[in-house]
Amino acid sequence: MKHYSSITLIFYCLLSLTSIAKERFVFQSTQMNDFALNKCEMILIKHISLDAKKYTIYEADEDKSVNEMKHCLGVSDLAVDSLIVPTKVKLESTTTCEVCDAWHVEALDYESLPQKYSGQGITIAVIDSGVEFNHPALSENMWINKDEIPSNGIDDDNNGFVDDVHGFNFHLNNADIIDTGGHGTHVAGIIAAKPGPHNAQGIAPSARIMAVKIRGNSEDSFVSQAVEAIKYSVDNGADIVQISWVFEDVYVSELVLNMFFDAIDYAQNRGVIIVAAAGNLGVNLDTVTWSNFYPAMLSDRKYLVSVASSNREGDPAWGCGGTNTGEINVLFAAPGCEITSTYVNGKWGVMSGSSMAAPIVSGILARSLSMGLSPHAAIKLLSTTSDIDNSWKGNVGSGGVINANRNLDTVIE
Repeated sequence: MKHYSSITLIFYCLLSLTSIAKERFVFQSTQMNDFALNKCEMILIKHISLDAKKYTIYEADEDKSVNEMKHCLGVSDLAVDSLIVPTKVKLESTTTCEVCDAWHVEALDYESLPQKYSGQGITIAVIDSGVEFNHPALSENMWINKDEIPSNGIDDDNNGFVDDVHGFNFHLNNADIIDTGGHGTHVAGIIAAKPGPHNAQGIAPSARIMAVKIRGNSEDSFVSQAVEAIKYSVDNGADIVQISWVFEDVYVSELVLNMFFDAIDYAQNRGVIIVAAAGNLGVNLDTVTWSNFYPAMLSDRKYLVSVASSNREGDPAWGCGGTNTGEINVLFAAPGCEITSTYVNGKWGVMSGSSMAAPIVSGILARSLSMGLSPHAAIKLLSTTSDIDNSWKGNVGSGGVINANRNLDTVIE
């Protein structure tokens, strides 16, 4: 029996979903013995170590319930690895780009941002649908694992991942990070793309993009794969982790949730900033009662920030892709309505949603880090230099839309 959680990724995708043929189980302990695995027809997939916490992922036929597996194995700390199911983000155009006016570039005055501090030396992991790493506007800004020889089928640097030159694909467990859905490529371009049509460009053009893929354009993926992606990003030197997705915890077990929280803490303990999209349902995350939304609602983590989407007028973009808000749980607001960025097949496209707002914040934080600020100082400064506006009162902690130039000018002064 397939156990779908109420988890939702903010990805553009096809409406039909491709099912995963096997069920996954999470076990918080060391590996079970071979006798138990053979008896219960389970296959060991991998171990995940998050500081003192150890998790083991197993696979079995999808008709096995968690209670049946617990009884067979004689254990209690076993849970179904919840599925992340894609939904649709508003896609305006991906072909001729006739509406590509890149208004956000002008609104945030990219031209006046200091070229000397444009994200040099900073790596941003984009955990998403992959990245078209050979896109003309992105190819020069891809993170490169210099210790890995491309396509030789060998884990040259002994980091546990074969041929991970620009990142890794945790959905298929290989190095194929190419984006087939477009969402991840669009997010990456918002951060670091070279100038394109109508002056569309990334806000931190010297930052490096690490592509960490957890799904295709319509396939389901597991929470454990997102956990692996976060750990990989941190272990391989990411300074910022960009998460343009959100999931609901309605049917997610406590064990699986704790595993995800441990992954977030693994990054936090190493000073890695996590920038998360607030979500696109138009709800207030401080008052919503029917579900929690993660990672956006982990506001108690000092290096995790969530971002709401603003429209062309600087107001909450409830009518343009939608946005969640919340003065406690959502710290920043940034342009997310009709944002022009890179798309698959070498194209440019326009998308809307908090998925687009969050990478703008990642880019500004990358600039601040390249100026020598600590993660804590970079987050605090961006919060205190936002443009305060009544339309954001009670909706974001910073009180308004980010002001990139005021933020960076304050550092220079």
